[in-house]
Amino acid sequence: MFWQFFSGTTTNLFPFHITVLPECQIDHSDDLNESFQSLLNNELSELDCSFVIGKTKKVILVHSFIIQARSQKLYNLIKKNSTLELPEEDEKLFEELISYAYTGEANLSKEEAYDFLQLRYYKL
Repeated sequence: MFWQFFSGTTTNLFPFHITVLPECQIDHSDDLNESFQSLLNNELSELDCSFVIGKTKKVILVHSFIIQARSQKLYNLIKKNSTLELPEEDEKLFEELISYAYTGEANLSKEEAYDFLQLRYYKL
């Protein structure tokens, strides 16, 4: 069978990267991460909402549909106004939170990890 041949291997026969796992599961999360990272980098579509973060008022542009899918709490805050000011939040940590919303990954030091978990208040 096709799946038995590829089981546990990676194949490039398709226009996207997939890994066929035992029990016939297909994993293409790497491609999804790349696609969503491209969205975050504004390579694929227009960003329609912004967060103004911290005391320096750093602007972080996002897609409202990603925020809606990942955090109903944040989405409820931005659906009335496409720009939301959060002066009390740390800029770097909030950027990582947005990256986490898009890709499921955050790059943090051990010292930042606890503070990042506090941002889970936004329920991503």
